[in-house]
Amino acid sequence: MLPRGINLPIVIAVVLGIGFGASAYLNMAQYQRMEQERKLLKGEITDLRYQVDQDKKTIAALGGEPTPTPSATPTPSASPSPTPTPTVAGAATKSGTVTIAATLRSAPNSSAAAVRSAKVPVGTVVTIRGELSGSYYPVTVDGQNGYIVNNALKI
Repeated sequence: MLPRGINLPIVIAVVLGIGFGASAYLNMAQYQRMEQERKLLKGEITDLRYQVDQDKKTIAALGGEPTPTPSATPTPSASPSPTPTPTVAGAATKSGTVTIAATLRSAPNSSAAAVRSAKVPVGTVVTIRGELSGSYYPVTVDGQNGYIVNNALKI
C-alpha cells in the first residue's frame, strides 16, 4: 500500500515516462551509429580520424603492427588440349540437343564426378559417341568427353 498523499496513477505515469525516455535515447544513439557507418561505407565521410581509430583498434586486436609477407607469383600453366575422339570411317555421327541443363559426368551414373564445373546449357548441341549406357549417353561437348542423362537430350 502506498503512503498517504501518493497517487498510484501518477507513479505509474512517471515510471513509464522514464522508461520511454531511456528507450528513445538508446534508439537515437543506435540510429546515429548506424548512420555514421552507412556514410562511411558510402564514402560520404572524408575525415580520416574515424579510419585511424578503426586501424588502431584492429592493430591492437591483432597484437601489433602487421608485417607484409611476400607472396609467390603464380606461373601460368599450359591447359591440356582436348583429346580428339576417334572416328570410324563410314560411321554415322549422331548429335543431340540439350533440353534441360545437365551435368557432364565422368561415368554413366548420377554419383560420378562432374567433368566441368558448370552445367551444359539448354540448346547446346552435343556429339553422341556411342549407345545408351543405363540412362546415360556418352557425348562430347566442346571437346570434352563425358556422359549426359538421356532425358536431358533430344536426339
